[in-house]
Amino acid sequence: MILSNATRKQHFLSQAEQRLNSIDRSLPTDRQRIYELKVLDRGEIQLSPPESLRIENNLSMLDLFSFDVDKKQPLRQNFEALFRRYEDDMRAHTEGLLSKLAKGDSAVSNEVMNLYAAKLLNFARNPYSVPKILDTFGLFANFTPTHPAIQKLFIDVLNGRRKHQKHLCKQFGITNTQYEQWLRMLFNMLIELAPGFPPLFDQVVQAVFTSKEFTISVLVSTYDEAKCLLSDRGFSTNIASDRAYGFDFNLCDRAFIRYIVLDRRSMNVPSWMPQESIDRFMSSDLPAQLYRVHNDLNLLRSFNVNVISQCHSRVFCATDKDLVF
Repeated sequence: MILSNATRKQHFLSQAEQRLNSIDRSLPTDRQRIYELKVLDRGEIQLSPPESLRIENNLSMLDLFSFDVDKKQPLRQNFEALFRRYEDDMRAHTEGLLSKLAKGDSAVSNEVMNLYAAKLLNFARNPYSVPKILDTFGLFANFTPTHPAIQKLFIDVLNGRRKHQKHLCKQFGITNTQYEQWLRMLFNMLIELAPGFPPLFDQVVQAVFTSKEFTISVLVSTYDEAKCLLSDRGFSTNIASDRAYGFDFNLCDRAFIRYIVLDRRSMNVPSWMPQESIDRFMSSDLPAQLYRVHNDLNLLRSFNVNVISQCHSRVFCATDKDLVF
């Protein structure tokens, strides 16, 4: 795997996702813009006047994911190639999902799972959420690859030249140790640890949809006119429980998607149910439950309020007026 390229301006929320929320998608990509609104008061939900920003510069930092930089050379080692595996088809999966659902076609398992992977990666690579990310995926930072070629890259992750690290840690309020752990975590999650061996991140995503330990529900909420906000963190949570976790993700300016994953072992089973029936239920293959709602403004209001209250400091939108929150 070649991880060297000349990209210095590295997005932590992909341009592909931002462009699905652009003010005018018909423009060439280098001219597409998005509205930024800064959160002034979360309790009273006060936002700043919207400002139009160029997407190609937005939600990016210089060398954020560069783990070895030689200032005398144009190339640097970073994770851009690993991120692109999930970003490149985001628009196709999003538009495919929405198009199928609009026609009443529920055969969208491929789109739902691939979008979950791309959106979960946006969470995992967001510098505003590093402590939460390490709580969730931090164990991956402790692995040491054994394949010689991968191990050589991993050594660069451990010991690479990063004069920019001090500035980034100060910018995002994290320690050197957290930043280095985060880089190791991302590398071990996203790299193929051996030729033909799926990345650990892919295995995690696959397990959510296939493991008998979980049951998953997916809600897609779409709108004709009203607009969905996009968080600078890339996600918001919709549930707080020891038995379940949930993520809300912006799909585009007119839709969002909600994933709720429930630990099947913690479900309340009726006392009258025979143990044989319980065992059969626990070992059965349960398909993801899919729901679609359209033009539910109360649901949108709840989603947008969560985006505002849980973002780091900014939200983004395709419009500058008549926001629902």
